[in-house]
Amino acid sequence: MTVRSQVDRLRWSVGSPQSSGELDLVVAVPVGSGTADHLPPGVHLNADGRVATVVFEGARPGPAVLEELVARLTLHGLRVLSQVG
Repeated sequence: MTVRSQVDRLRWSVGSPQSSGELDLVVAVPVGSGTADHLPPGVHLNADGRVATVVFEGARPGPAVLEELVARLTLHGLRVLSQVG
């Protein structure tokens, strides 16, 4: 059995390969919080595009922004929302 066929078997047993544009994690944090990493307000993707950080002003991020990103989560994806106060 080749390495390629073993990888294909593993992929098949775990689930179908992830489509491009899918996210594993969506994190929403307020501006100025320690986890915002001094990022400006907006949506920021990590280098491989699998993690989205939403930096927002006010008490909560805009619902339209979160809905669009949560719709892109994989089946095992996770959404984390940090609120002010």
